Amino acid sequence: MVAERFAETAVRAREAERDLLGEVFSGCGSDSERLVAVWAVQYWEWRRVSLLMGGSGWDVYRRRQDGLRAELWLSAGSGRLIRKSATRAGMEPIEVLAQLAERIVVGEDGTVSVPPFSPATTV
Repeated sequence: MVAERFAETAVRAREAERDLLGEVFSGCGSDSERLVAVWAVQYWEWRRVSLLMGGSGWDVYRRRQDGLRAELWLSAGSGRLIRKSATRAGMEPIEVLAQLAERIVVGEDGTVSVPPFSPATTV
C-alpha cells in the first residue's frame, strides 16, 4: 500500500512538474505552481514513510502522527458558510474548522455528526 502510494505520488509530481514547465496551465500560473508544491510535499512525505517502513515498520510511523494536518478544499457554498461563521465569531476559517472537527461524534453505525455549537475564541 505504501509503495503504491509512493509510486503514485512520484508519477503525479512528475506530471505536475511537466505540466508547469510545458505551461499547460497557462493563465493559471500561481495555481499550477501550487499544484507542483503540493505534490512535491506529498511525494517527500510518502518517501519518508517508505523509508521508515523499510527500516522499522508501522510502529515508527504511527508514533510520529500525533495529530492531523490536512489541506481541505470546500465547495463554494460550504466555504461561504465557514467564512461567515468565522467572521461572526471574530475568528479565522481554519479555527472554525478545527472547532468543528473537535466536536465530531461517530455513531455505532459509523455515521458522523456534529452537535450544534457556536464557534468562539478560546481564552
